[in-house]
Amino acid sequence: MPAELDEATRRQIAVGDRARGLEKGIRQRVEAAAGQAGKRSPEIKTQSAGLRAQWGKPIRNNSKKQRELRAQVEQVKLDIEQAERAYDLNKPPN
Repeated sequence: MPAELDEATRRQIAVGDRARGLEKGIRQRVEAAAGQAGKRSPEIKTQSAGLRAQWGKPIRNNSKKQRELRAQVEQVKLDIEQAERAYDLNKPPN
């Protein structure tokens, strides 16, 4: 019985040591990954800001152009309605 108890105790200690070793390895990997992410974070922020600056302005300019074109379309529609009411259908749109 003492030999069996001794063997069980040794296995328990070995399993505990192995678990602590695995935890330490995992912790080191997590810390290394976090360190790499922290180092790349400013680089990614700079790249993101550059892309926003590059693509943000054309989108705003396009929406401004779209508003101008819509206003022109609305003006032509109003001109057509006024010409129909006045029965002046031969008048060219502005």
